[in-house]
Amino acid sequence: MIEVDFEDLDTMARTMWGECRGCDTEGQIGVANVINNRVNARRWYGKTHKEVCLKEWQFSCWNEGDPNKEKMEQLSRTDPIYIKMLGIGFLVMSGKIKDNTQNSTHYHTKAVKPKWSYNVQPVCEYGEHLFYNNVI
Repeated sequence: MIEVDFEDLDTMARTMWGECRGCDTEGQIGVANVINNRVNARRWYGKTHKEVCLKEWQFSCWNEGDPNKEKMEQLSRTDPIYIKMLGIGFLVMSGKIKDNTQNSTHYHTKAVKPKWSYNVQPVCEYGEHLFYNNVI
């Protein structure tokens, strides 16, 4: 049986809710995989899913002043999208869903062009999100 820490799962689900609740399921799985891939990368991102999600300036939904932050912090555990994010997060964390991002550790929406994306090409896209596995 695979054990998943609920605090990690809850933080991951809230992050997904803040970052991709309006995306299709493939995009939501993609964001969950980016979080999971950062944990597995064992680099500066963090050692746990919670640490990765809350790392400063990594997921805009947790930034001070972002309109999603307060909404996520007050999110009801009965919210149907939150419940869906919990399910996707659990399945990704436990390895039950295959990584659909080709081991990506970064993504952004098509509406922005972060500095780190200038010299790299996305490896896949789902809806409005572009995913990258080649960011150094």
